[in-house]
Amino acid sequence: MIMSFMTDLLTEGFKKSQSLPDYLQDELAAQLIEDIEND
Repeated sequence: MIMSFMTDLLTEGFKKSQSLPDYLQDELAAQLIEDIEND
């Protein structure tokens, strides 16, 4: 479930990413986590 406190753009990005193959979803998630941790 997507949290309601995300921006509309981030929510849209997560919805669109659901159609990607699992390995690309994992790459996207890993990059997002890395970016957040290094922010």
